[in-house]
Amino acid sequence: MFLSAISRAGRRLIVTAALDGDCAPSSFLLEVAEATGQTLFNDDGELEPRPDVADLTLPGLVGELRAAAVAGRLERADAGARARGRKAERLLAALARDGVSAADPANWAGLGQPTSTTPLVGAGQEVRISPSDVDAISQCPLKWFLQRNGGGTGTSDAQRIGMLVHGLAERAEREGLRGEVLRQALEDALPELGYPDTWLGNLARQRVRDMIDRLDAYLGSAPAPTLVEQTVDVHLDLPVPEDGDEEGIAAGGGEPVARADGGRAAGAGFPADGGEPTGGGPVAAGERIPVRIRGRIDRLEFLDGTPPDSSADGVLPAGQGQRVRVIDFKTGRTAPTQKSSARNAQLATYRMALAALGYRVDGSALAFLAEEPRKTTATPYLVPSGVVLDPSPDPDTGQEWDLELLARAALDISGPTLPARSGDACELCAFRTSCPVNPEGRKTVA
Repeated sequence: MFLSAISRAGRRLIVTAALDGDCAPSSFLLEVAEATGQTLFNDDGELEPRPDVADLTLPGLVGELRAAAVAGRLERADAGARARGRKAERLLAALARDGVSAADPANWAGLGQPTSTTPLVGAGQEVRISPSDVDAISQCPLKWFLQRNGGGTGTSDAQRIGMLVHGLAERAEREGLRGEVLRQALEDALPELGYPDTWLGNLARQRVRDMIDRLDAYLGSAPAPTLVEQTVDVHLDLPVPEDGDEEGIAAGGGEPVARADGGRAAGAGFPADGGEPTGGGPVAAGERIPVRIRGRIDRLEFLDGTPPDSSADGVLPAGQGQRVRVIDFKTGRTAPTQKSSARNAQLATYRMALAALGYRVDGSALAFLAEEPRKTTATPYLVPSGVVLDPSPDPDTGQEWDLELLARAALDISGPTLPARSGDACELCAFRTSCPVNPEGRKTVA
């Protein structure tokens, strides 16, 4: 059998064997080497593998050529890598012409046609969006989508703290927990976080205790009466904004109106050449996009009038012109700047939803419980300063920035493609290697 195999060579014969912990060369290899005057042993009399011989199977060869071709196209590739890449591309083309399907880029996952070009939201359907998602979508729709569809890393310690503090904030309002009673409720719940009895564990527990102390201080000074954990569910038709420049979106036209038929799905994508993300799609400026806003408000404080009776499912009923203040608790370590918080996407979306329900929003703020309060302001726990968002339309420019922010977010997640946007958060993003904004994620092929 071996003699029959080697007799088939017409010009050149290559005989190989593996040498590792599980395999040893056949004696036939030694006989061939001796007959041809080849040396297989080193000075110590041990078999010595050739370091420059890689996988000589066809799939292994194609894999090496593809790796070299991709490496030669990277931005950080040097002249040698680019030269090897061009040579690998020529060899791959030759193999593809000879019928090696794995060498044809048309068969590489990631370089072929998308599996579907169907919009994520069909024609005439509403785009469902949560106020808490608008800011994340505005920063990077691709990251938002991956996180919402199983791409996250599971529940983090920060998220567990957030859920515990929000749960206690709800109980404190509903059950009237204050002072030592509220602190004891925290002590009963602290084991849920699983902190060890160590110095670091004690620091982490104290940090949560400090948050509850600040929560207690805020609740003692907050207006009453208050509804907590109220779900807003509103249908709007938003004007599709015109394309904006790099600083923002140009002013659109019109106020949101009650839910009506019409609207089409929109798409935005990342160009195949790796350029900057672009918007656009089947929806044109001047049309309208139907949006359903649904989310839960941490605290809705009534500055005058009587709160309506909460429904059994927690959905906030329509108002009768009552003045309200929206408060959203935050347990993260980093507070936004005054400028950015004055146009906070989540609070602005709540303001639009409440206005559509018949309430007068006379204040919106984020209550940061993880920071020491600012003693130089009348609202030490709250941002923006003064508990007031920027007006919309802007009195100077006429820009309806809140409508445009929500409409742009709705368009971004309508599909069929999702924009990837670069920014400060890219450095710590868990999806860098799958993101076309970054060189290591721009082309994912298999």
